[in-house]
Amino acid sequence: MTPTFDFEKALAPSKAFAALSIAKTESLIALNTELLTKYSGLALTNVKSAMEVKDLEAAQAYFAKQGETAKEVLETMLEDGKAVAKIGEEYTAEVQKLVVETSKEAVEATKEVAAKAAPAKKAPAKKAA
Repeated sequence: MTPTFDFEKALAPSKAFAALSIAKTESLIALNTELLTKYSGLALTNVKSAMEVKDLEAAQAYFAKQGETAKEVLETMLEDGKAVAKIGEEYTAEVQKLVVETSKEAVEATKEVAAKAAPAKKAPAKKAA
């Protein structure tokens, strides 16, 4: 009897890995879209503020605020970097989990196939006296 090959079971690890990759890629795209909107808004607000400078006093106020603005942007970038790193860490942990699970399943499947393929062990023949 020829053992049947279960394509669904064989492809399950690849499908799980692909689904994980797609999910994390979608998370990164969503985050990048959010960050693009946020940083573009900050830049445009700053440029609009610069365009409103009409005199020395307004220029001094604008430039005095630039240090605070730069600090806020750096703090925001640090937090956003942590969010990106978190997605990467989650991805790595989930890939490792998939590898461990898949390895265990592969070992068990190999044992099953080997057990089915192994000839039945015969009892040793008794020597004639």
